[in-house]
Amino acid sequence: MVKWVIWFALMSAVVTYFVILQVVDSGEANSGGLKNPLYVAGLLSAIASLGAKHFVRSRSAKQGMVVSFADQAFIVALALAESSAIFGLVLGFQGAPMSDYLPLFAVSLVTFLMINPRTFFPELD
Repeated sequence: MVKWVIWFALMSAVVTYFVILQVVDSGEANSGGLKNPLYVAGLLSAIASLGAKHFVRSRSAKQGMVVSFADQAFIVALALAESSAIFGLVLGFQGAPMSDYLPLFAVSLVTFLMINPRTFFPELD
C-alpha cells in the first residue's frame, strides 16, 4: 500500500507541474537551445527508469525471490520517471509553447504507468 501512495504522490506531482505551467505566465520565450538537450535527457531518464524495472524483475526471477534492493530501485525508477516532467517544467518556465513541453510530460506519465508497483515488483511462484 505504501508503494502505491508514493507512486500516486509522484505521479500527481507531474500533473501539478503541468497545471502550474497553465496558470503561470512564463513571459518571453527564450528556450531555443534547451529543447533538444532536454528531450534527450527526458527520453534517457524514461529509458533508465524502465531499465531499472527490467533489471529488478530479471534479477528476481533468476534468484527465485524479490531482490533485496527492489524498494530502492523502485524509488530511483520513480525519480527518473519524474525527471522527464521536470525537464518539461524547465522548458515551460523558459517560455516554450505547450507543443514543446507537452511531449516530456507525456513521456513521464507513460513511464509512471509502466512502472507502477504491480508491474515493477515481480510475482514469483
